[in-house]
Amino acid sequence: MIDGDEDDDGDHLTDAQEFKLKLNPKDDDSDNDGIKDYMEDEDHNGIHNQDDGQYEEESED
Repeated sequence: MIDGDEDDDGDHLTDAQEFKLKLNPKDDDSDNDGIKDYMEDEDHNGIHNQDDGQYEEESED
């Protein structure tokens, strides 16, 4: 049973949020793309936004 307040993988998303998003609450990078789950939900609203987690390197012009 998932405890909604627990964060078993330490990724700053609760297990309940991860369960709702179909993420693995025991893995801080559920899709193994090198971006932690909480970074992919950049606005931390519990909803994986399409643009959340996109990383663009800043140029040094």
